[in-house]
Amino acid sequence: MIDEADTLFGDRTKAQRSWERSQTHEILQALENFRGLSIAITNLEKTFDEASFRSFFTRWLFSAQSGSTNRPGAGVFSGCRCSEANLGEVSRLEGLTSGDISAVHKRLMYGSETTAAKVQN
Repeated sequence: MIDEADTLFGDRTKAQRSWERSQTHEILQALENFRGLSIAITNLEKTFDEASFRSFFTRWLFSAQSGSTNRPGAGVFSGCRCSEANLGEVSRLEGLTSGDISAVHKRLMYGSETTAAKVQN
């Protein structure tokens, strides 16, 4: 499993240094000879080298959910340094991924007062 795979499968036509092209080439060669299951995770699929897609059997896209299913809810942020008004506002944000919710939680726990506007930026 390769997390943040975009760092290894970058588009070689946009490479500025020769080692960037070589790196992508080497990882593609290694995948071609690999006898096992390989999983690449990224949120920057558009930066992938086109040849890299041929190295994988299938692709799945996991987007942020819409509607109330992705709202973190006020309970996630209990114990945070946030006024009740801002807590309610932040807990109603939509379009957050689990990584976003984790980042917001850390900001609220260890940072200063946070508003929904600051979270969305």
